[in-house]
Amino acid sequence: MKKVNFFVAECMEFKSLGEYWVQIPSFEEAVRIMNRIPPERMNGGRGIGIITDEGFEIPIYDNGNIDEEFINSFPEASEEYVQEAVRKAKKMFK
Repeated sequence: MKKVNFFVAECMEFKSLGEYWVQIPSFEEAVRIMNRIPPERMNGGRGIGIITDEGFEIPIYDNGNIDEEFINSFPEASEEYVQEAVRKAKKMFK
């Protein structure tokens, strides 16, 4: 099974403008980390993504949105680990 690493960013557009965590082993753990970001500090859109083996970041949940069209523009989008993350995001963030 492929090892998947997630990231969480306080600001998905400019990751250096806030807290940024990498090497998170599960989507559920990424959600827990993201939910610990104090709301009064959030000036950008927080979110969760996947870091591919090549080092690319695929945003899965970005500022309250799951943009499947954008996700599907990545070559890795057809991989089961990406599709599983999208399914989990849809379930958790209805």
